[in-house]
Amino acid sequence: FSNSYFGAWRCEVCSSETNYIFGNDQDACSSFGNWQFTFFDFVPNDYSNPCNSGGTLTIMDFDDNGTAIIHEVEVPANSAIAELPGLQPFGSSLNTWCKNSGWCLFDALDVYGFSMDKPLLATWAQEESCEEIVWDDPTTPNPDPCQSDNDCPPGFVCVDGNCYQECPDGECLYGVCIEGICVESPECEPSCPPGYQCIEGDCYLNEEICGFYEEVNGGSGINTYNFYHDLAPGTVIQFSYNTLTREDEIFISGSGIQDHIPCVGTNGWQTVNYTITGGHAITITVSPCQSGSKYHFSITCEGALRNGPPINRGVEDKDEEKIVIYPNPFVSSIDIKAFNIASPFDGQILLFDNLGREILRKEVAFEAGDNSLNIDGLEHLSTGVYLVMVRKRGEVCAFRKVVKVE
Repeated sequence: FSNSYFGAWRCEVCSSETNYIFGNDQDACSSFGNWQFTFFDFVPNDYSNPCNSGGTLTIMDFDDNGTAIIHEVEVPANSAIAELPGLQPFGSSLNTWCKNSGWCLFDALDVYGFSMDKPLLATWAQEESCEEIVWDDPTTPNPDPCQSDNDCPPGFVCVDGNCYQECPDGECLYGVCIEGICVESPECEPSCPPGYQCIEGDCYLNEEICGFYEEVNGGSGINTYNFYHDLAPGTVIQFSYNTLTREDEIFISGSGIQDHIPCVGTNGWQTVNYTITGGHAITITVSPCQSGSKYHFSITCEGALRNGPPINRGVEDKDEEKIVIYPNPFVSSIDIKAFNIASPFDGQILLFDNLGREILRKEVAFEAGDNSLNIDGLEHLSTGVYLVMVRKRGEVCAFRKVVKVE
């Protein structure tokens, strides 16, 4: 599905009827006309057939004077576009989860009698199925521990007596995805910079290590790259680097890896293989040896053995093709490199803000082999999170969240 109206939270992208990705923006209300909606709550006529049985849609919004107004609209049967799974009704406390709950997607024409550019997404929950569940603090014993996944709401798994939400796509509505489950991590003090995430009290790049690519073409500072991964022991990662005749010193440590590449000026790519023996963190540090850094490096994973489901935060491989989007964070431009393109195709590069609004659309032609494209003139954008998407014949073949900084 494309964007939809969901109260103060806006669905940025739904990739299918059962997969909810990219999170929801809470900074601004979705709006159309003169109304700003706070929430849509739905009471089905039949909880066994919630979305297609019809029911009552309760809408709370604000008028031009800021006064809250409650609307109740009778929704006819068979007017839902789709049903999505859910666990927590909008507006409920964070530790209240409802086993019989979900979201219904409605065409506004059936509800309001006129069309809108986006459908309406409303939460529903059967009150009798809601209960308090300890799910976010593995250090606190659960007074009513689960014994199996059957004791948890749909979409949750039982781990050490606690129910955790699964995150097969690597995205959590809260916390971070660790080994396939959403976990709230300790706060990082001071807070992590843009482009980083806080995991277990430390700051890590908000990027997957497999498929990471970096280019540095100047500067005299030391650059450190902290990665958090869910790769299983035995996974082989390939670290390829090219210092472009400028001498740089490289240190790699973590997950059973300990290597030092002394000051070297290469004139081509060099590749080193490392085998992960345990742990979840890998740190790469690059230091200039003389007159500043100039290097490229990439990381690929053979087999990509994982302790949990794969996390895809930016790069997809498709038929041996690879599309890399960088840098992240960015200041004024974004580069896109496409490797091993089997045959030419016409594509699109799109840029969206964190509300899902399209900021830029560029028609591009990809040639067979390797391609290098650039999107410049982005210095006027406000700082914040954006989504870069590459389409191939209308289908999404790569996407990446990027952070705009000054």
